[in-house]
Amino acid sequence: MKKAAERRLLKAIFDPKEGWPFTEDEIPIATGTAPDGNPFVVLSVEDREVVVAEKTAWAGDDNEGPSPHRVVAFLAFSGVAVEDTKVLLQENLGTHGLPAWGLDDDGDLTLSISVLVGNTVPLHVVRNQLLVGVGLIVETVNNVLNAVQNSSNGQGANPPSSLLPRLLTAL
Repeated sequence: MKKAAERRLLKAIFDPKEGWPFTEDEIPIATGTAPDGNPFVVLSVEDREVVVAEKTAWAGDDNEGPSPHRVVAFLAFSGVAVEDTKVLLQENLGTHGLPAWGLDDDGDLTLSISVLVGNTVPLHVVRNQLLVGVGLIVETVNNVLNAVQNSSNGQGANPPSSLLPRLLTAL
């Protein structure tokens, strides 16, 4: 019974009746279920697809260690070659891991955040932390890709959107 109650959290985060502040036109949302049975949502923010999932168990159902219950946001992107992964570790230290850099199985760069959840954490707190995290992910990816593109063609940065400030100021 506990797992079913936990899984309702992801649906509630994106429910306008529960306080989701964006329309479908502003941030399109698609839903699905991962092979491990966990639900996920794909948010389309500025042509970036950010996957949001609820993690309720560690891989292999190993119950040792800290509670795995968290909501995560994750974006993988290509187009940037990383010659020295030490740079990613230094960047993680500089941002204290928010968002955290990584590499996926395909060698693509990733950015992710994790929001710990539990019975005592109000829904609006989880949602607002998630919104800020998604904003940081999209802003960082945009900045990196703009810098790579602009350095190759000698142009200035693209102007920021009006959506990102709304995400970044949710707290």
